[in-house]
Amino acid sequence: MIVPRTRSKWSLKTSPILSIVVPRAPDVWPWVGWRGFISLSVGCLYPGLPRVSRAWYPVAQDPMDRRDAVETARMSINRDLFSILQSPDDHTPIGPDLRSEGGLAYEATPEGILMLASRRPTPAAAVYASEMFSRWNGLLQDRIDYYTKKRSIAGRLANASYRRIRQFNVRPQSAWLLDIGCGDGAQAEDLSDRRNYVGLDRNLARLRIFKQRYPEATAIHGDASALPFRSGSVSYVYSSNTFEHLWYLKDAIMDLCRVTAEDAQIRIIVPTEGGLWNLGRQLLSRPRFMKKYPDIDFDFISHVEHCNNARQIRRTLETFFEVRTSYWPTRVPTVMVNVLVEYNCRHRRPSPMD
Repeated sequence: MIVPRTRSKWSLKTSPILSIVVPRAPDVWPWVGWRGFISLSVGCLYPGLPRVSRAWYPVAQDPMDRRDAVETARMSINRDLFSILQSPDDHTPIGPDLRSEGGLAYEATPEGILMLASRRPTPAAAVYASEMFSRWNGLLQDRIDYYTKKRSIAGRLANASYRRIRQFNVRPQSAWLLDIGCGDGAQAEDLSDRRNYVGLDRNLARLRIFKQRYPEATAIHGDASALPFRSGSVSYVYSSNTFEHLWYLKDAIMDLCRVTAEDAQIRIIVPTEGGLWNLGRQLLSRPRFMKKYPDIDFDFISHVEHCNNARQIRRTLETFFEVRTSYWPTRVPTVMVNVLVEYNCRHRRPSPMD
Protein backbone atom coordinates (compact mmCIF):
# COMPACT_ATOMS: atom_id res chain seq x y z
CA MET A 1 0.00 0.00 0.00
CA ILE A 2 1.53 3.30 -0.99
CA VAL A 3 1.74 5.66 1.92
CA PRO A 4 0.18 7.72 3.27
CA ARG A 5 -3.05 5.74 3.49
CA THR A 6 -6.07 7.98 3.61
CA ARG A 7 -9.76 8.01 4.36
CA SER A 8 -12.11 10.72 3.36
CA LYS A 9 -14.91 12.69 4.91
CA TRP A 10 -17.72 14.75 3.49
CA SER A 11 -18.42 18.28 4.70
CA LEU A 12 -21.68 20.10 4.09
CA LYS A 13 -21.06 23.81 4.55
CA THR A 14 -24.12 26.03 4.59
CA SER A 15 -22.17 29.10 5.68
CA PRO A 16 -18.57 30.02 6.58
CA ILE A 17 -19.43 29.10 10.17
CA LEU A 18 -21.68 26.02 10.04
CA SER A 19 -20.13 22.75 8.91
CA ILE A 20 -21.57 19.23 9.11
CA VAL A 21 -19.01 16.42 8.74
CA VAL A 22 -20.10 12.96 7.57
CA PRO A 23 -17.57 10.09 7.36
CA ARG A 24 -17.63 8.22 4.06
CA ALA A 25 -17.85 4.42 4.03
CA PRO A 26 -14.78 2.93 2.33
CA ASP A 27 -16.89 0.98 -0.18
CA VAL A 28 -18.82 3.97 -1.56
CA TRP A 29 -17.78 5.37 -4.95
CA PRO A 30 -14.73 3.10 -5.35
CA TRP A 31 -13.82 4.83 -8.62
CA VAL A 32 -12.40 7.75 -6.66
CA GLY A 33 -8.75 6.93 -5.86
CA TRP A 34 -6.81 7.83 -2.75
CA ARG A 35 -4.59 10.35 -4.46
CA GLY A 36 -4.54 14.03 -3.67
CA PHE A 37 -7.39 16.33 -2.80
CA ILE A 38 -10.79 16.17 -4.49
CA SER A 39 -13.26 18.99 -4.12
CA LEU A 40 -16.83 19.14 -5.42
CA SER A 41 -18.61 22.46 -5.10
CA VAL A 42 -22.17 23.63 -5.75
CA GLY A 43 -23.46 27.18 -5.87
CA CYS A 44 -20.25 28.95 -6.82
CA LEU A 45 -22.17 32.00 -7.99
CA TYR A 46 -23.88 32.53 -4.65
CA PRO A 47 -21.83 32.03 -1.49
CA GLY A 48 -24.94 31.47 0.62
CA LEU A 49 -25.81 28.20 -1.12
CA PRO A 50 -24.71 24.96 0.53
CA ARG A 51 -21.30 23.70 -0.54
CA VAL A 52 -20.24 20.08 -0.44
CA SER A 53 -16.55 19.33 -0.25
CA ARG A 54 -14.46 16.25 0.23
CA ALA A 55 -11.04 16.27 1.88
CA TRP A 56 -8.44 13.62 2.59
CA TYR A 57 -6.71 13.13 5.90
CA PRO A 58 -3.98 10.63 6.81
CA VAL A 59 -4.68 7.66 9.03
CA ALA A 60 -2.29 5.26 10.70
CA GLN A 61 -0.89 2.67 8.31
CA ASP A 62 -1.49 -0.97 9.03
CA PRO A 63 1.80 -2.42 10.34
CA MET A 64 1.53 -5.33 7.88
CA ASP A 65 1.14 -2.91 4.95
CA ARG A 66 4.24 -1.04 6.07
CA ARG A 67 6.27 -4.24 6.41
CA ASP A 68 5.22 -5.34 2.94
CA ALA A 69 6.16 -1.99 1.39
CA VAL A 70 9.51 -1.88 3.19
CA GLU A 71 10.29 -5.47 2.20
CA THR A 72 9.49 -4.70 -1.45
CA ALA A 73 11.80 -1.68 -1.31
CA ARG A 74 14.60 -3.68 0.30
CA MET A 75 14.48 -6.26 -2.50
CA SER A 76 15.10 -3.54 -5.12
CA ILE A 77 17.71 -1.50 -3.24
CA ASN A 78 21.46 -1.94 -3.04
CA ARG A 79 21.97 -2.97 0.59
CA ASP A 80 25.16 -0.91 0.77
CA LEU A 81 22.97 2.20 0.63
CA PHE A 82 22.08 1.81 4.30
CA SER A 83 25.70 2.49 5.23
CA ILE A 84 25.21 6.12 4.16
CA LEU A 85 21.52 6.83 4.97
CA GLN A 86 20.60 9.14 7.82
CA SER A 87 17.32 10.52 9.09
CA PRO A 88 16.77 14.11 7.91
CA ASP A 89 14.87 14.72 11.15
CA ASP A 90 16.75 13.21 14.12
CA HIS A 91 20.09 12.84 12.22
CA THR A 92 20.67 9.24 13.27
CA PRO A 93 21.43 6.32 10.89
CA ILE A 94 18.57 4.58 9.09
CA GLY A 95 18.56 0.77 9.00
CA PRO A 96 17.18 -1.73 6.46
CA ASP A 97 13.82 -1.60 8.25
CA LEU A 98 13.68 2.12 7.37
CA ARG A 99 13.75 3.12 11.02
CA SER A 100 16.24 5.58 12.40
CA GLU A 101 18.20 4.80 15.52
CA GLY A 102 16.21 7.62 17.09
CA GLY A 103 12.99 5.64 16.54
CA LEU A 104 11.50 7.43 13.52
CA ALA A 105 9.86 5.16 10.94
CA TYR A 106 10.08 6.02 7.25
CA GLU A 107 8.15 4.48 4.39
CA ALA A 108 8.57 3.13 0.88
CA THR A 109 6.23 2.85 -2.09
CA PRO A 110 5.57 -0.48 -3.84
CA GLU A 111 7.82 0.71 -6.67
CA GLY A 112 10.70 0.90 -4.21
CA ILE A 113 10.88 4.69 -3.77
CA LEU A 114 12.19 5.63 -0.34
CA MET A 115 10.09 8.33 1.34
CA LEU A 116 12.78 10.25 3.21
CA ALA A 117 11.56 13.83 3.03
CA SER A 118 11.99 15.85 6.21
CA ARG A 119 8.91 16.23 8.38
CA ARG A 120 9.67 19.86 9.15
CA PRO A 121 6.89 22.15 7.87
CA THR A 122 8.10 24.83 5.45
CA PRO A 123 6.40 27.96 4.06
CA ALA A 124 7.15 26.77 0.51
CA ALA A 125 4.84 23.79 0.96
CA ALA A 126 1.80 26.09 1.17
CA VAL A 127 2.70 27.76 -2.13
CA TYR A 128 3.24 24.49 -3.97
CA ALA A 129 -0.07 23.21 -2.58
CA SER A 130 -1.96 26.13 -4.11
CA GLU A 131 -4.61 25.65 -6.77
CA MET A 132 -2.42 27.23 -9.45
CA PHE A 133 0.42 24.78 -8.83
CA SER A 134 -2.05 21.90 -8.76
CA ARG A 135 -3.05 22.85 -12.30
CA TRP A 136 0.59 23.21 -13.30
CA ASN A 137 1.42 19.79 -11.88
CA GLY A 138 -1.48 18.39 -13.88
CA LEU A 139 0.49 19.24 -17.02
CA LEU A 140 3.35 16.96 -16.01
CA GLN A 141 3.60 14.91 -19.21
CA ASP A 142 3.42 17.96 -21.47
CA ARG A 143 6.10 19.68 -19.39
CA ILE A 144 8.34 16.60 -19.56
CA ASP A 145 7.93 16.44 -23.32
CA TYR A 146 8.65 20.14 -23.75
CA TYR A 147 11.56 20.52 -21.35
CA THR A 148 13.34 17.17 -21.79
CA LYS A 149 12.57 15.85 -25.28
CA LYS A 150 14.64 17.05 -28.21
CA ARG A 151 11.59 18.26 -30.13
CA SER A 152 11.84 21.79 -28.64
CA ILE A 153 14.72 24.22 -28.23
CA ALA A 154 14.32 23.99 -24.44
CA GLY A 155 14.51 20.19 -24.67
CA ARG A 156 17.67 20.27 -26.80
CA LEU A 157 19.32 22.66 -24.36
CA ALA A 158 18.31 20.49 -21.40
CA ASN A 159 19.84 17.46 -23.09
CA ALA A 160 23.08 19.39 -23.52
CA SER A 161 23.25 19.72 -19.74
CA TYR A 162 22.22 16.09 -19.17
CA ARG A 163 25.21 14.85 -21.16
CA ARG A 164 27.54 16.27 -18.51
CA ILE A 165 26.67 13.30 -16.31
CA ARG A 166 28.93 11.16 -18.51
CA GLN A 167 31.89 12.51 -16.55
CA PHE A 168 30.83 10.21 -13.71
CA ASN A 169 31.07 7.02 -15.75
CA VAL A 170 34.72 6.99 -14.67
CA ARG A 171 34.47 6.46 -10.92
CA PRO A 172 35.08 3.55 -8.50
CA GLN A 173 32.38 0.92 -8.88
CA SER A 174 31.46 1.08 -5.19
CA ALA A 175 31.23 4.90 -5.07
CA TRP A 176 27.79 6.48 -4.84
CA LEU A 177 26.66 9.12 -7.33
CA LEU A 178 23.97 11.44 -5.99
CA ASP A 179 21.75 13.26 -8.49
CA ILE A 180 19.99 16.18 -6.79
CA GLY A 181 16.76 16.99 -8.62
CA CYS A 182 16.82 13.85 -10.78
CA GLY A 183 13.26 14.33 -12.07
CA ASP A 184 12.17 11.49 -14.33
CA GLY A 185 15.77 10.45 -15.03
CA ALA A 186 16.25 11.68 -18.61
CA GLN A 187 19.94 12.35 -17.85
CA ALA A 188 20.58 8.84 -16.51
CA GLU A 189 20.45 7.37 -20.01
CA ASP A 190 24.09 8.46 -20.34
CA LEU A 191 25.25 6.46 -17.31
CA SER A 192 26.93 3.14 -18.00
CA ASP A 193 26.16 1.71 -14.53
CA ARG A 194 23.25 2.81 -12.34
CA ARG A 195 23.53 0.35 -9.47
CA ASN A 196 25.19 2.96 -7.23
CA TYR A 197 23.22 5.86 -8.63
CA VAL A 198 20.83 7.71 -6.28
CA GLY A 199 18.20 10.05 -7.68
CA LEU A 200 16.65 12.50 -5.20
CA ASP A 201 13.62 14.63 -6.00
CA ARG A 202 10.55 16.06 -4.24
CA ASN A 203 8.20 15.29 -7.15
CA LEU A 204 6.81 11.82 -6.49
CA ALA A 205 5.12 11.50 -9.88
CA ARG A 206 8.40 12.07 -11.70
CA LEU A 207 10.21 9.69 -9.35
CA ARG A 208 7.77 6.94 -10.33
CA ILE A 209 8.75 7.46 -13.96
CA PHE A 210 12.42 7.44 -12.89
CA LYS A 211 12.01 4.12 -11.06
CA GLN A 212 10.12 2.53 -13.97
CA ARG A 213 12.94 3.49 -16.32
CA TYR A 214 15.77 2.39 -14.05
CA PRO A 215 14.66 -0.22 -11.49
CA GLU A 216 18.29 -0.90 -10.57
CA ALA A 217 18.80 2.73 -9.45
CA THR A 218 17.80 4.14 -6.05
CA ALA A 219 14.98 6.70 -5.96
CA ILE A 220 14.54 8.91 -2.89
CA HIS A 221 11.68 11.31 -2.26
CA GLY A 222 13.47 14.00 -0.31
CA ASP A 223 14.52 17.61 -0.01
CA ALA A 224 17.83 19.15 -1.10
CA SER A 225 17.91 21.27 2.06
CA ALA A 226 17.62 18.20 4.33
CA LEU A 227 19.61 15.47 2.59
CA PRO A 228 19.08 12.00 4.13
CA PHE A 229 22.77 11.05 4.14
CA ARG A 230 25.50 10.80 6.75
CA SER A 231 28.19 13.45 6.94
CA GLY A 232 31.04 12.94 4.48
CA SER A 233 29.43 9.86 2.92
CA VAL A 234 28.96 10.98 -0.71
CA SER A 235 31.89 11.30 -3.11
CA TYR A 236 30.16 12.23 -6.38
CA VAL A 237 27.33 14.72 -6.91
CA TYR A 238 25.61 15.81 -10.10
CA SER A 239 22.73 18.24 -10.50
CA SER A 240 21.19 19.71 -13.63
CA ASN A 241 18.57 22.46 -13.85
CA THR A 242 17.69 22.25 -10.15
CA PHE A 243 19.49 24.83 -8.02
CA GLU A 244 17.66 27.72 -9.68
CA HIS A 245 14.46 26.26 -8.15
CA LEU A 246 15.62 25.86 -4.53
CA TRP A 247 13.79 28.17 -2.15
CA TYR A 248 16.23 27.40 0.65
CA LEU A 249 19.39 27.73 -1.41
CA LYS A 250 21.84 28.40 1.40
CA ASP A 251 20.44 25.55 3.51
CA ALA A 252 20.73 23.19 0.52
CA ILE A 253 24.33 24.14 -0.24
CA MET A 254 25.30 23.96 3.43
CA ASP A 255 23.83 20.45 3.64
CA LEU A 256 25.57 19.51 0.40
CA CYS A 257 28.84 20.54 2.05
CA ARG A 258 28.00 18.38 5.06
CA VAL A 259 27.20 15.13 3.23
CA THR A 260 30.06 15.25 0.73
CA ALA A 261 33.56 13.90 1.36
CA GLU A 262 36.52 16.28 1.49
CA ASP A 263 37.68 15.14 -1.96
CA ALA A 264 34.18 14.89 -3.47
CA GLN A 265 33.61 15.80 -7.10
CA ILE A 266 30.55 18.03 -7.49
CA ARG A 267 29.09 19.22 -10.81
CA ILE A 268 26.15 21.64 -10.75
CA ILE A 269 24.68 22.81 -14.07
CA VAL A 270 22.11 25.61 -14.16
CA PRO A 271 20.54 27.74 -16.92
CA THR A 272 21.67 31.34 -17.24
CA GLU A 273 18.85 32.76 -15.13
CA GLY A 274 19.34 36.52 -15.02
CA GLY A 275 20.80 36.45 -18.52
CA LEU A 276 20.12 34.89 -21.92
CA TRP A 277 17.87 32.17 -20.47
CA ASN A 278 15.32 34.76 -19.34
CA LEU A 279 15.10 36.12 -22.88
CA GLY A 280 14.53 32.61 -24.21
CA ARG A 281 11.70 32.04 -21.71
CA GLN A 282 9.98 35.25 -22.78
CA LEU A 283 10.28 34.43 -26.49
CA LEU A 284 9.58 30.67 -26.42
CA SER A 285 8.20 29.02 -23.28
CA ARG A 286 5.94 31.82 -22.07
CA PRO A 287 3.97 32.31 -25.33
CA ARG A 288 3.68 28.55 -25.82
CA PHE A 289 2.23 27.75 -22.38
CA MET A 290 0.07 30.88 -22.12
CA LYS A 291 -1.55 30.15 -25.48
CA LYS A 292 -2.05 26.44 -24.78
CA TYR A 293 -3.18 26.85 -21.15
CA PRO A 294 -4.78 30.31 -20.70
CA ASP A 295 -5.97 29.39 -17.18
CA ILE A 296 -2.34 29.01 -16.01
CA ASP A 297 -0.57 32.11 -14.70
CA PHE A 298 2.78 31.33 -16.28
CA ASP A 299 4.42 34.47 -14.87
CA PHE A 300 3.45 33.49 -11.32
CA ILE A 301 4.76 29.95 -11.86
CA SER A 302 8.05 31.30 -13.23
CA HIS A 303 8.55 33.75 -10.38
CA VAL A 304 8.01 31.03 -7.79
CA GLU A 305 9.93 28.23 -9.48
CA HIS A 306 12.90 30.23 -10.78
CA CYS A 307 13.81 31.94 -7.54
CA ASN A 308 17.63 31.95 -7.91
CA ASN A 309 19.71 33.33 -10.73
CA ALA A 310 23.10 32.01 -11.84
CA ARG A 311 25.09 34.67 -9.98
CA GLN A 312 23.26 34.03 -6.69
CA ILE A 313 23.96 30.32 -6.98
CA ARG A 314 27.65 30.87 -7.64
CA ARG A 315 28.06 33.33 -4.77
CA THR A 316 26.36 30.95 -2.35
CA LEU A 317 28.44 28.00 -3.53
CA GLU A 318 31.61 30.04 -3.02
CA THR A 319 30.69 30.43 0.66
CA PHE A 320 31.37 26.72 1.18
CA PHE A 321 33.38 25.53 -1.84
CA GLU A 322 36.13 26.43 -4.24
CA VAL A 323 34.23 26.92 -7.50
CA ARG A 324 35.48 26.70 -11.09
CA THR A 325 32.93 28.10 -13.56
CA SER A 326 32.49 27.20 -17.22
CA TYR A 327 29.95 28.41 -19.76
CA TRP A 328 28.17 26.88 -22.74
CA PRO A 329 28.05 27.22 -25.71
CA THR A 330 30.36 30.21 -26.26
CA ARG A 331 32.70 29.82 -23.25
CA VAL A 332 32.69 33.62 -22.96
CA PRO A 333 32.43 34.19 -19.18
CA THR A 334 29.05 35.91 -19.04
CA VAL A 335 25.43 34.82 -18.66
CA MET A 336 24.38 37.26 -21.38
CA VAL A 337 25.61 35.17 -24.34
CA ASN A 338 25.35 31.64 -22.91
CA VAL A 339 22.47 29.35 -21.93
CA LEU A 340 24.18 27.06 -19.39
CA VAL A 341 26.67 27.47 -16.56
CA GLU A 342 28.54 24.62 -14.91
CA TYR A 343 29.98 24.93 -11.40
CA ASN A 344 32.73 22.48 -10.59
CA CYS A 345 32.96 22.49 -6.79
CA ARG A 346 35.58 21.26 -4.33
CA HIS A 347 35.68 21.60 -0.57
CA ARG A 348 37.71 24.56 0.57
CA ARG A 349 41.16 23.55 1.74
CA PRO A 350 42.18 24.82 5.18
CA SER A 351 44.53 27.77 4.95
CA PRO A 352 47.93 27.62 6.69
CA MET A 353 46.59 30.06 9.30
CA ASP A 354 43.72 27.71 10.34
